[in-house]
Amino acid sequence: MASLIPSLSESQRKEVAVRACHFGAAHGIQLISKQDPHAFVLAPFSALSTPVPRAAFELGQALQPLFNKLVDRISRDPTFVEQALAKTAANDEFTGHLLEVYHASRGVSPSAHIRMGLIRNDFMLHETDGTVGIRQVEINTISASFAMLSARIAAMHTYLASQLTDPAPCIPASTAPTAIPALFHEAMTLFSRLYPLAPGAPPRVVVMAVQPGERNVLDQRHLEHELWSQHRVHTFRRTLLEIAQTFTLDAATGKLTFTDCGVTYEVAVIYFRSGYAPTDHPCKPCWDARVLVEKARAFKCPDILTHLVGTKKVQQVLSGPGVLERFVTPAEAARLRETFVGLYSLDVNEYATPEAFSAVLQRVRTHPEHYVLKPQREGGGNNIYGAAIVTALDSMSPTELTAHILMEKIQSTPIPALFLSPHGEPSVAPASVELGFYGTLLSTGDAVLVNASAGHMMRTKHANIDEAGVIAGFGCLDAPLLVD
Repeated sequence: MASLIPSLSESQRKEVAVRACHFGAAHGIQLISKQDPHAFVLAPFSALSTPVPRAAFELGQALQPLFNKLVDRISRDPTFVEQALAKTAANDEFTGHLLEVYHASRGVSPSAHIRMGLIRNDFMLHETDGTVGIRQVEINTISASFAMLSARIAAMHTYLASQLTDPAPCIPASTAPTAIPALFHEAMTLFSRLYPLAPGAPPRVVVMAVQPGERNVLDQRHLEHELWSQHRVHTFRRTLLEIAQTFTLDAATGKLTFTDCGVTYEVAVIYFRSGYAPTDHPCKPCWDARVLVEKARAFKCPDILTHLVGTKKVQQVLSGPGVLERFVTPAEAARLRETFVGLYSLDVNEYATPEAFSAVLQRVRTHPEHYVLKPQREGGGNNIYGAAIVTALDSMSPTELTAHILMEKIQSTPIPALFLSPHGEPSVAPASVELGFYGTLLSTGDAVLVNASAGHMMRTKHANIDEAGVIAGFGCLDAPLLVD
């Protein structure tokens, strides 16, 4: 695939690296420093865009509304979600607690029929018989990050590429800075329609549930700033513990309120940028906060059922014959299924015979490099690869295995990328890319008010590294350079 990188001299690469670092600093493409919580450092990013086939990018973008629809419909079938996760929840404490949140709050909220989603669907490039397509890695239904920083990465790469070649290559701008605030605006409008604001009532706001010590704060702040500048929506940041300690639920009305600087506010939307990992719930009050929020009439982005739809186990169950067709048409199911790779349960009871289960394990033992062992975790750094899979299979009990799934490893052809070291030094190395497509969803059960593709991101990693998480330190932010 065509790339700008091979044509650059060493001095040009160094100049591009300097300009990229300066652009990143000037436009807030930064994280909080690990060493100093009051200082910022550049987020990991590539100096120039990495090429991606236009057809693969456009396919992922076009499919996102269909994946949004799938998530919405599954979330409205709690029996399916509970059955899919029953064995996993019994053997994975975190998944079990999430289901307990659902059980403790079920049917309480007057807004229980509302679904609000900011979803990110992640794919890798996959080559088959010389044709490059996309294969799904996972779908993120909670805390889909980097939408705002990725939009700035695309702007940076467009600026740098335009100085190197004329005409400038096609680096698509992300629609996230307008599409995602538009989702929150629509949600606030719907909330006011369902619950008209009475004279003297507290003003309505968005609350972003965040992690203590969050490093990716600017990605979140950029969204907060856009919500205010575009729609005059006020956003507050609170941890789960702060929500448990300072928020009040009116059981009669479902109003969730809190006070800041002597002013009382009602929460209209709570947007989760935490809650996806066990470490986000270090104490019982944090779990109590999840239940409190679910019981409130505030719209949840996402609600607990939508959160559970994004688990690895549900992804694996959906890959089974005829399962997608429960929620979408056969033609739609066929389109989605084309992006799937093989996904396998590790529960012997989910196979027709014990021999069928043994055959799957034998294939993994023979070629572990072709598979990924996945626990029910998000955030990067949790998966098991290669020979370590065999060790894990040998060390885990049958009940422990049921808390995991097996996934065929997506085979990507390496592409040259221009990486930057933490000190801004450029280097060219073979890389693989992971494309993420954002989707926005707002539905009532009777009507779908928002269902849209809402921008994109790309993460690039050295080809010999398995994981891709940016915050976890495995990959860097990038933007696709579309090639035909």
